[in-house]
Amino acid sequence: PKLVGTAEAGSTVYVQIGTKLYSTAVGDDGSWELIPEEIETGEYEVQMWVEDEAGNTSTKLDFILVIDPTGGLFPDWLKEKLGILTLDGLSSDEELGEIGVSEEAVLYDLRVRVVNEKNKKSVEGAEVTINGQEGKKTDQEGKALYEDLIRGEYEVAVSYRSHEAIKTVDLTRDTEVEIEIATSRSIVSVLVPVTATSFLVAMGGILLFFGFIKKRNDRNLEKAVKVL
Repeated sequence: PKLVGTAEAGSTVYVQIGTKLYSTAVGDDGSWELIPEEIETGEYEVQMWVEDEAGNTSTKLDFILVIDPTGGLFPDWLKEKLGILTLDGLSSDEELGEIGVSEEAVLYDLRVRVVNEKNKKSVEGAEVTINGQEGKKTDQEGKALYEDLIRGEYEVAVSYRSHEAIKTVDLTRDTEVEIEIATSRSIVSVLVPVTATSFLVAMGGILLFFGFIKKRNDRNLEKAVKVL
């Protein structure tokens, strides 16, 4: 397999696959690439971490790496999701997927960030759907994450209050897409609660005010009559 990524320039990336440890230097542009020696078919525990020039070490990333030219070791849920039953004829050192898996079998993450169209601030609680399914709410950072998606085109729809926005994403790698949306309430939604509550309170206050004035006028009139 070929592993690629980005990290701090000048640091070193370490990858432990099973009992074998590999390392590679990060280039000046922050990119790195590691091609371990040929690995036999099987399931491997993998750890990755980065060490900078000062000797500081990042948190280790743990995951499972499955190498199988036929796809037979893949769990059923993954076979069904990828539409893969068998991948005969591929070996672990061929170009497609670098581990004997076709390009369509690679899974990607799609992170959607929703922001206010005016001030670009994050919008929490917006409803996000992709291809009309899997509705999720954005978090405090205005983000919703969809994991393990196959390569392809996705329609991302966002709704917030009475506003909607749609964007099409061509997913070919882990991607973060930003979608702008209006956040102001409609006039009707603002006026209804005011009419139902504040209006009655305000009218009550006006009536009490006029009642007070009238009572004062009555007293003044009563005093005037006594004087006469």
